[in-house]
Amino acid sequence: MSKLNESLFFIVENTTNLQQIGLLHATDTDSGLNGKIEYKFDDQAENYAVIKQLFEIDQQTGSIYLTDGSKIDRELNTEIKMKIIAYDQGEESKSTSITTNIRVLDINDNQPSFDSSFDLRTKFTIDENTINFAYKVTANDPDYGTNGTVFYYIDTNNEESLKKFYIEPLTGQIGLTAPLDYEEKQTYDLVIVS
Repeated sequence: MSKLNESLFFIVENTTNLQQIGLLHATDTDSGLNGKIEYKFDDQAENYAVIKQLFEIDQQTGSIYLTDGSKIDRELNTEIKMKIIAYDQGEESKSTSITTNIRVLDINDNQPSFDSSFDLRTKFTIDENTINFAYKVTANDPDYGTNGTVFYYIDTNNEESLKKFYIEPLTGQIGLTAPLDYEEKQTYDLVIVS
């Protein structure tokens, strides 16, 4: 039986249908049952219970499928390794194994959330006639790459606040664009959106 190499397959997170994820193919130059190959997950592998719950393998073809009803969250599993055994049907069965990696591709399925240490109703006192004010908000998104990039902006429903305050869209740094005048306005409400 030919030795299999390591393989890599991809799946998009939260996929729930029974589409084929990958196909393994081993060869055996023997004839008859000695050359008839079947496939199975290695039940001695450390993560066998998880693999068996998430995936199926077609014993005859070596096709790997997602188990009906299961889905994989990339934020919990970025890559899943499994060991698969190809074995012949001979009286003294011969086998080989392969480590198969299934890499989970990200979709934008999470929304940003502000850092738990951040008080959502923070109050500030700012001296009038100065632009010396700086405060930074922080939000996180567990998605990967551009899907996890957080942008910040001030809610546009309050035009007075937009005239006096700004926020850096990538850093969350809030500052003043013009000095504040107490006689003009005493309170500003900023709603920061991420």
